Amino acid sequence: MEELMKYLKVIDLTPSGIGVPFISGYLINLGSLLVSIEQGPKSSYEKLYKVIKELGFGDGRVDFIVTHIHLDHAGSVATLLNLIEDSVAYVHPKGVKHLINPDRLWRASLDSLGYIAELYGRPDNAPSERIISTDDDMDLNYSGNLFKIIHTIGHASHHQSIYWVDYKAMFVGDSAGIYVKELNYIIPGTLYPTRLDLYINSLKKMISYRPRYLMYPHYGIVEDGTSVLEGHLKQVIEYYKIARELDVKELNIFINELSKSYDEVAILIQKTRDIPLLKMLIEMSLMGLLREAERLESL
Repeated sequence: MEELMKYLKVIDLTPSGIGVPFISGYLINLGSLLVSIEQGPKSSYEKLYKVIKELGFGDGRVDFIVTHIHLDHAGSVATLLNLIEDSVAYVHPKGVKHLINPDRLWRASLDSLGYIAELYGRPDNAPSERIISTDDDMDLNYSGNLFKIIHTIGHASHHQSIYWVDYKAMFVGDSAGIYVKELNYIIPGTLYPTRLDLYINSLKKMISYRPRYLMYPHYGIVEDGTSVLEGHLKQVIEYYKIARELDVKELNIFINELSKSYDEVAILIQKTRDIPLLKMLIEMSLMGLLREAERLESL
């Protein structure tokens, strides 16, 4: 970890009004250029830009690697591209058009997140000539530092994870859930319309790299990365089995069944009652599993 942190700077990009530390951004200083992974919402762009300038890259080369285009992950990218002339953004091909014109993304975010979307802010329009569409298993080689792009489309169809090969560090985006450090618990990233098979396959892809570190945007660095991913894979499969076995697929019934089977779920529900964002994400995650169970039963 000490060697890793010589290059890596972790920045809290949580906007005011969220209530808990929630969004981690990562800057990797490779000397001749700066790599940014997880750029946070539009409302936090000044925090990230300030650190970029402090590191001497306000007019230097900055590569923004986008895990996915949701507001809390890439909302500031267009603004920063417009501020930093020598910068580009690497984006999953299905996310490119939404960075160039975020109108549809913004409307969908308002519908699903409500006031949380307002806290994040509407993204600016990104300059199309500065966006690079990625391929699965694509290599970015920065003077011997190798970053591998891995399309992990379970959480969203435009999702990609980034593996820093030299340090066995996997930037997971939301493809490995939301890590609640205080409870050592992962909220599954199975928000509707998650496809369970794709989510599981994405976890297996990341496990195959045997990462040592997981770099969570929500929230922070987790060690023993491979074991954590394997545990999350088991967790999601077990939760889905419970959802599938319910005669009545209602959220409250599902939560009660999970709370009976897993003490950590009961504790999580209790601890997050007064944290609206986490409460909402837990409910959306579990509802995604319920809807997926219904979809698969109807096939």
